[in-house]
Order: sequence, then C-alpha cells, then structure tokens
Amino acid sequence: MGEKGTYVLRVNGFNHQLVLNNYIFRNGLHHCAAATAFGYPYSSIQEMFAADLGQVLPPAVYTKRSDIASFLPRFADFPDSYVMDGNGVFLRRSFMEIRQVEMFYSSARNFLYQMNRLTDESWEEEQKKDGTGKPITIADVEPGLDPKSIAQLLANEYGRNFNPGRMQDMDVCRLIDRDILPGYGATSVYCLSGTQKARIARMLKEEFRLPDKQIRRCLVLAP
Repeated sequence: MGEKGTYVLRVNGFNHQLVLNNYIFRNGLHHCAAATAFGYPYSSIQEMFAADLGQVLPPAVYTKRSDIASFLPRFADFPDSYVMDGNGVFLRRSFMEIRQVEMFYSSARNFLYQMNRLTDESWEEEQKKDGTGKPITIADVEPGLDPKSIAQLLANEYGRNFNPGRMQDMDVCRLIDRDILPGYGATSVYCLSGTQKARIARMLKEEFRLPDKQIRRCLVLAP
C-alpha cells in the first residue's frame, strides 16, 4: 500500500516511540493547520485520554452488523466489535490501540506536556537513553523536505503562524469538488485533463490567492 515515495522507518526503543508519537499527533500543528495539536479535527489526538481531558467523543449510533453492513460494499467483512457514528463512519476506537498509546504517556498530564513542549535537543538526548540507534528527528518523519522547510515546521510549533481565516486543504478540496468540477462535467480531479487542471489552478491563484503548493496538492499536480 502507499503512493510512490512511501518509506519505512524502523522504531526501536521506548523514547524513540514516544517522540515519534509526539510528531504524529502534532502533524496538524507543524503544517500550520491549527494553533495547537488539539485544534486539528482529523487527528486521533482527540481520542487520547478523552475522559480525563473532557473530550466529548461521537457516540456509537450503529452497533448491529446489519445496520453497519448497509453502509459497506456487499461482501465487506468486519469484526463484531466495530461500531459506527451517525454518518456511517467507523469510530476510531473500533480499530485503534488507544489504551496502548496512552500507556506510553502514563497520564493525561504528561500527554498535555508532550503535546505542548517545543522540539529541542532534549528530544534527542532522551532517545539516546534507549541505546537503540540514532534519534528520530522531524526530518526523518518528513523526508524530502529541505532545511528551510524543516525550520518552518518547527517555527509553527509556537502556534503564532496559524491563520484561522486561511483556507485549509479540506476547504480547497471541497470548493473544487462542489463548485468547480460540475462546470467541467467531472466528478473528480483525477478525471480532469492537464489543460483543465492548469486553468483551475490559475483561477484558484488569482481569485482565492492560494499558495502554489496548496493548489498543487489539491489538484494533484506535479511540482
């Protein structure tokens, strides 16, 4: 599975795993999609220590196999323990090892500390205690980025660069799917020709002042 460029990173050691978890949970923060790690709605961070942190998780609406099956392809199989929300989406707690991840942090208080601490040399020093190889850095988690881009990710940890009025990728994709594609008689950006994508890209640039990188991501354009 995975697109071209997918990589495998071996993780060995408690502190190595903890730091990697931190980077994953803070992905939305690093990419300036939220002012804090908890502000990114598409992250599994919402599930961790939910009761202790006062998080209100979506309830399980569909619990019967017959009800769940109505949202899935005819021959789809799934464990009896899986449940869905009101939109027919499997709840994360059906398939995620939430308790196992919580054990890495020991307590909700430490989890909050880890989510709010800034990346510095102490992260690498803590990993050296494992004695299992070189420390994992954000450059390892974000392979292919140049030093300037890595520095920007770290600067975003302060939360000051987040602009709540800026369109996020999901907003742009929703705009393309709902408002633009119908005019091209297409149901997906993958159905567009190169010329059509270029025309839409110019429109997004001129009318919405979107960054080139974001336009390329949402239209699936080559750099």
